[in-house]
Amino acid sequence: MKNFILAFVLAASALFTTGLSAKDTDREIVAKTVFAESLGETMEGKIAVASVIVNRTTTKGYPHTIAKVCFQKNAFESVTKKSRLWKKVNGGQLNEVEQAKYAECLAAADIALAGEGVPEITAFRELKCKGGEKYFSKLELVGIIGHHRFYK
Repeated sequence: MKNFILAFVLAASALFTTGLSAKDTDREIVAKTVFAESLGETMEGKIAVASVIVNRTTTKGYPHTIAKVCFQKNAFESVTKKSRLWKKVNGGQLNEVEQAKYAECLAAADIALAGEGVPEITAFRELKCKGGEKYFSKLELVGIIGHHRFYK
């Protein structure tokens, strides 16, 4: 019982600090993360980012739930640092164009969660990003989509 209470408190704490509500599903968490991380990308790029999230849940060294993957320290900067886009998508303050882009993010989440995304990729970074060379040098570059490099 003590473990259940501790798990409940930790989950509630994560929801409070991230801006999500308890009703957010894996689909919504993936879509919101994709929105904040890759709003300007093509659908292919959005699916690739969603695939990174989903693939990490079954990859050694990463958390095994969607929420824990998305909120893992230093994993998705726009989420952990609560970027303007993250705040906007969680506050429901999207304009008409952003609502259409969020619909694309939901579709990308659906594809990745159904196992139809890009297999094996577990990391990405913006092309203009500096730093992290030691970490990324250990990974295999799979490809470049839009403004992101994708690795496995």
